[in-house]
Amino acid sequence: LTVIILLTTITKAKYIIPSGVCGPHIKSYQTAVLDRDFIASSSPCIAGAFVVDSVFDCQNHQVIFLNPPEENYGFVFLGSSSNVTIQNCIFVNAGVSFFNGSNSIITNNTFKIENYTTSQQYLSIYPSSSENITISNNIWQDIFYEPESGLSQDFSFIFAADNSNLRVISNTINNVIINTSSFVRIFFGQNNSNLRMISNTVNNITINTS
Repeated sequence: LTVIILLTTITKAKYIIPSGVCGPHIKSYQTAVLDRDFIASSSPCIAGAFVVDSVFDCQNHQVIFLNPPEENYGFVFLGSSSNVTIQNCIFVNAGVSFFNGSNSIITNNTFKIENYTTSQQYLSIYPSSSENITISNNIWQDIFYEPESGLSQDFSFIFAADNSNLRVISNTINNVIINTSSFVRIFFGQNNSNLRMISNTVNNITINTS
C-alpha cells in the first residue's frame, strides 16, 4: 500500500490599495501593498476582520491621517485576525489597533506626529485582548505633540491591554517633544500576561507637563 500525501502552498495574492480610498483592504491570504502615499481623513480607514495569513506592506510609503480631531489609533484596524504582518509603513498622525487577534507582527514601521494639536488622545500601537503579538524594530521620531485643553490628552507610544505573550523588542524613540498636562506613557500595560520587553531605546525626549 502506497500513500501519497500532496502538500500545497497557498500563494498570497498581491493587492494594491487604491490611494485615499477607505475600506476592508486587508484580507486573508493576501499581500496588500501601497505603491504611493496613502492620505485620508476618516478613521478607521484601512481595515480587516477575521483575516488569516495576510501582509500589509507599505513599501516605505507614508500613511497620512488628515483629521486628527478623530481618535487616531484605529486608522489601521484589525479585529479577530491571526498571522498578520504590518510592515514598512511611515505613519503620520495615524496609529494601528489590533483587537482579539493572535500570532501577528507589527514591524519595521516609523511613526511621526506633525503638529498634532487636537484634544484627542494619541495611541500609536494599540493591541488589546490578543495573544502572541510581536512589536519590533519600529521607530518613533520627529514628534511634536501639544494638544488643546478639553478632552483626553493621554499620549502613549504603545498602549496594551488584556494581552498574553506580548513581545516588545528593539524599538526606538528619537527626537520627541510633548507638551501636555495629562498622562504620557512610553509603554502602558494593563492586565497583560507574559509580557517581554527587550532592547528598546529612548533618545532625546522632552516632556513638559506644566
